[in-house]
Amino acid sequence: LSLLLCSFLCVSFIGCSEASIEDESTKEPQAQDTFEPAVNSGEESELYKRYAEYKENSELAFKANAPASPDSFVYDASCEGVTIKEYVGEDNIVVVPDEIGGIAVTYIEAGAFSGKNLRALYIPDSIEYIADGLLVGCDSLATLRISRLGEQKENFLGRLFGATAPDENAVKVPPSLDMLILGEG
Repeated sequence: LSLLLCSFLCVSFIGCSEASIEDESTKEPQAQDTFEPAVNSGEESELYKRYAEYKENSELAFKANAPASPDSFVYDASCEGVTIKEYVGEDNIVVVPDEIGGIAVTYIEAGAFSGKNLRALYIPDSIEYIADGLLVGCDSLATLRISRLGEQKENFLGRLFGATAPDENAVKVPPSLDMLILGEG
């Protein structure tokens, strides 16, 4: 009985294999999907429209989830503008305000956010100057919205995290950073 069962199973499997081979050989080849990359051909292109919608939604999400509070910052105000010296708040999603007391926030000093447990940081377009080393030790930062990358002419993202040369960029930028939103600057 065992021998009969084994021979039946072998014949069944061989039959299935041969049938599937025959089926494959009689099938007509199907056309492969072709990949067409999205091309940005101006403001009317689909790619640009998707980018604009994504940017707007991202920025609205920032502003809704982390209202800018001047009380969260140590700052100096002068007739030239407000300088953010340090973030002293407890939130890990932070929005730097456009203005404090009716004066535009225009400068952020080196180390203003260093060592903070930030997950997301929104820096508005009003900022004219960002000192290098702004984000040293912000190893859990996942989202950064910024318009300028630092004080040097050779702008590269790593400067904000303490890099002093382009070849240090990949080492200094934390692996947690997965979204960079560039503003108007």
